[in-house]
Amino acid sequence: MSSNVRLAKRFLHILGERDISSLKELFREDIRFEYPGIGAITGKGRVVLLLKKIMSRFETLQFEAIDFVQEGEKLCVIWKNAGRLKTGQAFHNEGVSILHMRDGTISYVSDYFKQDRTDGHL
Repeated sequence: MSSNVRLAKRFLHILGERDISSLKELFREDIRFEYPGIGAITGKGRVVLLLKKIMSRFETLQFEAIDFVQEGEKLCVIWKNAGRLKTGQAFHNEGVSILHMRDGTISYVSDYFKQDRTDGHL
């Protein structure tokens, strides 16, 4: 397993643990994060703040990496997740994250997913 795959797995694990502040150790200072409906955010502090806001919707959320496609310092992570929203509704989703790595840190993330899904709304 490459060091970039290990870094991507750690990224998903930290998201699932909702210990978002720990992402600071994985991110470059000038990280660029692109999220559907929000656009691009640049800077470690701003990205961590955005991820805290996104993850605050969830009581629980666990990610499972399904596959990786790597070319040099670029990595595509195919994932699925499942958990529970703070409203009590079950939630699941499938998507892809594009990650760029540099010197053992993440410099770019772009997320693509099918759509937010809750029970009864498939």
